[in-house]
Amino acid sequence: MPTPPTTQWDWKSWVGVAIGLVSLILGSLILESRPTLSLDAPTKPEDILSTQAIISNDGALPLEDVDVAVFIRKIQGPKYSAGPTTGTRYQPPSREMNIGDKKTIRISPVSIYVGTPIVSVDVGLIVCYRPDFVPAWMWMWFGKPKVFRFDSARFADGTSKLRQQPDDGKLLSEYERFAGVKACAPN
Repeated sequence: MPTPPTTQWDWKSWVGVAIGLVSLILGSLILESRPTLSLDAPTKPEDILSTQAIISNDGALPLEDVDVAVFIRKIQGPKYSAGPTTGTRYQPPSREMNIGDKKTIRISPVSIYVGTPIVSVDVGLIVCYRPDFVPAWMWMWFGKPKVFRFDSARFADGTSKLRQQPDDGKLLSEYERFAGVKACAPN
């Protein structure tokens, strides 16, 4: 009875294993690198759109090409309503966010007058970024947006606050259709 052949590990096998391990580590870092967003109190209590958002890089990698678009889906005041409309885009001065960086963004960087107090609002912030080690030419694969959605909650004392809602999966396509551009198109 012949003995089964034994496999020998030559240098090619070890290189293959090393490439596989490096790919797994880099892949997990890419999945880990995601910006987070929290809300600050409105700067004017009667104006819900004076709420400021704080974008943070709580991931394991610096972020490059950071770009935030504000999209107001609809807004209802006591007499008027409007929507959809886009705000201006926000970019950190260097378009970079190091690990632990926090940047403040105004929810409504454009003037919208529907009267006060605002009765209801549905607004989204679309954050585009890529992990630091990914080359710019690979933007199309790694320049995926992170969508944050907010609506309003009105309290018994007449004040309103924004509250974060899950992305309904439609906000990004509505923004792109309205703006006429891809949210994370390379510059």
